[in-house]
Amino acid sequence: MSTSKIALVTGASRGVGAGVAQQLAQRGVDIAINYRNKGGRAETVAAAVRAAGRAVLTVQADLTLPNDRAAMMDAIRERFGRLDLLVLNASGGL
Repeated sequence: MSTSKIALVTGASRGVGAGVAQQLAQRGVDIAINYRNKGGRAETVAAAVRAAGRAVLTVQADLTLPNDRAAMMDAIRERFGRLDLLVLNASGGL
């Protein structure tokens, strides 16, 4: 279990979400990267988080689906034990 802050950034596989995830990592925050269908891009962001020396979890979930949200939170709980920050950035494909 991590002793640093833990952030979930939704829609973090590209754009603003990816930038926020990387900036938080640079400031010492461990990151859960949520993505809907851009797994390769999410892994690229995860590599940048790791390069900043932070722990990272990539987790696929469609936030419009209750079961996906629950599974995502279970994965975060299992990996980090808690969640301190939530950045809601998912666009829903708009």
